[in-house]
Amino acid sequence: MINSSTLLLLGLLVGNNQHLCNGLLTPTQSQYSLRPSIATKQASRPLNLLGTPISENDTDNAAEIDSEEIFVLTFPPIVIAAAFLTYDETAKLFHDFVVIASGRTFEFVDGGAELDSLLRPALTGPISGLVSILFSTVVATTIGKLFERYEGMTMEVANILDDLQLLSLHTNFFPSKYKKPMRKLIGQFTTNFKSACLDPSTSDESRQKLNDENQLILGDMMIQLHEFNQDGEVEKNDKAMDEAYDRLNDVIKRRSNLENLYEACFPLWHYGSICILGLGICLIFLILTDKPALLLLGDFQLRVCWSILLGSFSMLTVTIVDLITPLQGGYKIRIEPHLIDEQQGYLDDE
Repeated sequence: MINSSTLLLLGLLVGNNQHLCNGLLTPTQSQYSLRPSIATKQASRPLNLLGTPISENDTDNAAEIDSEEIFVLTFPPIVIAAAFLTYDETAKLFHDFVVIASGRTFEFVDGGAELDSLLRPALTGPISGLVSILFSTVVATTIGKLFERYEGMTMEVANILDDLQLLSLHTNFFPSKYKKPMRKLIGQFTTNFKSACLDPSTSDESRQKLNDENQLILGDMMIQLHEFNQDGEVEKNDKAMDEAYDRLNDVIKRRSNLENLYEACFPLWHYGSICILGLGICLIFLILTDKPALLLLGDFQLRVCWSILLGSFSMLTVTIVDLITPLQGGYKIRIEPHLIDEQQGYLDDE
């Protein structure tokens, strides 16, 4: 008979393989989905652990990044150490709870061997099997969807910066009367956009204000293009005008997609279900090991197993928490933050 640990391991392996197929094999496409010139610039930079080109700002702010990731790096080791050191107390506390909750006023002569032989088929069969399969399925779905969300947001931010840069380049062909105000609006939008999407220190309230301001700026840019298009006294470059319209429309659509991705997240009860299923696995482990002889003779082995179990749950926790917050932590959106500032050099390269 396949025991619960085997089912849990198989479930997690299947979930991880699905995650690799859906997410980890696609970063190259999303990171280099930019137009060739910008993709070439990013490809020439070294990659970080997430497969994203390391920008100069990332190098300068290495200490800040380390402080943001301290929870991800330290939480699992702390949980593992605490689980190993406190297992005896945990097992004793659970045993006392079972005695009190069941109202038992006697002790087993055989140390609970007969009770174990009666409970084991149910615990290692349908109960642990069902809980393990549900847990692994829900975890795989959660991580996979959150990683897709992170990848989508990364791609949209990169493409918005790319479109803004191209829009700025096309304004070089505008007369000075329309070029300067367009450049000013693009600069204001880019500054707000970087603060809202690439600065972890920006609060949610400030981020909302920046987004509202950018909404107005987009409207002003569209008005500028319309006025230029209807101005019969100035000479127009029809190709540049069409490209400017296309790039501005792309920015508007991508910004809407980015906001939808940012708001898209699982409800609180979904994460509560994961916690309940994980707690069920821990309880099954404590029930199966609640035997005086086993606690006496296999104390060290049980400590190791308990530490592995809680350590695995802690690593899943930090991964999910990190993916939920795409603006900070290890899975923070890492895009070249000064693409728009290099527009003049970009034009010279062309």
